[in-house]
Amino acid sequence: MTKNVKDVKQIRSSVSIVANDLDDRTTELRSEIKSALSGAREEHEELRNREIDLQCRSMKNNLIFTGIQETVGARKYRASSERLYTQRIAYFRLDRTGKCSSLRK
Repeated sequence: MTKNVKDVKQIRSSVSIVANDLDDRTTELRSEIKSALSGAREEHEELRNREIDLQCRSMKNNLIFTGIQETVGARKYRASSERLYTQRIAYFRLDRTGKCSSLRK
């Protein structure tokens, strides 16, 4: 019977060592994951800032006019451009943005 008690104590000691090793490795892995996540967050923030910068640079020469009524038909760009020209605004290209329910049929 004393041999069984020794065996149980040995098994218990071995299980305790393995559990401690697993706990140490888990702590290391958590630290590595936090470090990788922090790096990914910093990279994401940098990319987001670059995206915003590029968007702002591409829009820096754009002017947005609202409330200009458009006519339905083939002359709609000409009509819009004539209105802008009468206000002495030089333009190179006119683009519509948003939805325009009055032009839908």
